[in-house]
Amino acid sequence: MSTILESDPENGRVWSMWEQCGIQFRSNLVESGGCIPLHIHSYDHVAMVTHGVFECTTIAPDGVTEQYIVSSKDFDAPESRGYRIVVPAGYQHTFVLLESRDQPGEVLCFWPNGGDQ
Repeated sequence: MSTILESDPENGRVWSMWEQCGIQFRSNLVESGGCIPLHIHSYDHVAMVTHGVFECTTIAPDGVTEQYIVSSKDFDAPESRGYRIVVPAGYQHTFVLLESRDQPGEVLCFWPNGGDQ
């Protein structure tokens, strides 16, 4: 198991990556006011919010844009779609931290090993 640790101070984000049991993981820790910038992948993946309330924006390949809330189970966010979503391949997406109780928020993304090739 190898870990890559990187940071993006401009967006208030630190992340680490590792592989276990044939699955790639990326833990994104986001500071108050920070975000995971708009990006796209060639593979489907699951994004699980383990702490905090995030606004997620997705842009489908046909240009349809959708915004919604995703939050961890320890936050009362009635408008939330839950704590995990599937982001389809080819969808641009971003997560903006809205609330995290003075701790970093976390979005944990995972996908089958080799899906990022």
